Amino acid sequence: MLDKLILGITVTLIGILMVFFILFLLIMAINLLHVIVAPKKKKEKKVEAVVEEPVVAEEVIEEVVDDDAVIAAITAAVYMMMSANKSAGHPEFVIRKIREIRR
Repeated sequence: MLDKLILGITVTLIGILMVFFILFLLIMAINLLHVIVAPKKKKEKKVEAVVEEPVVAEEVIEEVVDDDAVIAAITAAVYMMMSANKSAGHPEFVIRKIREIRR
């Protein structure tokens, strides 16, 4: 009985050692392939920093938007969506809040 236990432990240890050895060989093969296939890195040349003057953006002309036109556009969009969903009997969306976003 003791002989079978020792044989079982020996087989288990040999199996575990074989697995780790094969994994080690696979890691080495992958690293070798990476070295062979990977493109060679070129040496970087030192480039002197050239200081350029910043480009000044042209003035942005903000157009004054008529608030009445914005309100009319939002209202038209809302009514269009509601009329599209009117056949279902209830709107699929609910407008909870309309607020102005200033930039």
